[in-house]
Amino acid sequence: MFTAKGANAIYVKGLRLWYFREREGSSSSEEDKKAENEQTPIEIGYMNVIPKCIDSNRKYPLYENLPETYAAVNQFLKENPLDGKILAIETVPLKLPHRKWQGPEVDPDQTYWPDTYLRHLLYITRIYFVYGPPDEETIGAEDFLPDFLSAPKWYRMYGIYPKYAKLISAMQKAKNWIQTVEVSRYYFST
Repeated sequence: MFTAKGANAIYVKGLRLWYFREREGSSSSEEDKKAENEQTPIEIGYMNVIPKCIDSNRKYPLYENLPETYAAVNQFLKENPLDGKILAIETVPLKLPHRKWQGPEVDPDQTYWPDTYLRHLLYITRIYFVYGPPDEETIGAEDFLPDFLSAPKWYRMYGIYPKYAKLISAMQKAKNWIQTVEVSRYYFST
């Protein structure tokens, strides 16, 4: 976040690439390491998935829900497979300034925006993939919330908010769900 003198804060969004390295003396053979070094360079692409705007004539625009959005993108992917294999999927918040918002068209590749209090927040999905032979994949998402513990009857009046269990309760729900479905890969995000 940057703040110019006498101006609003400006947010800049970049990428964070998480990676893994083998420890020195790991069990990988010299042949495996040589094969990795001779690999062709990796080229990464991405595809933005923007929910369909149902009504833009309201104070806050109305967009379709995730199940409808993912059904539409999966139909698209069946007819037009990605040119490669899915690497990761993320949910990207787009902050759309209220006074500049013109309608349902948004720029999903926007990397900076002023921090204004009057704004719309639209969540899109971004699919990253490694170029290569098409790997006819579809996407889905499942949300897991921590267990609700308690909430005082008048919590807003007294500033006491509802209590929820630790993250482990959501992780246990995810573990149980994974054991009941057949998926090729999965990723966690919060």
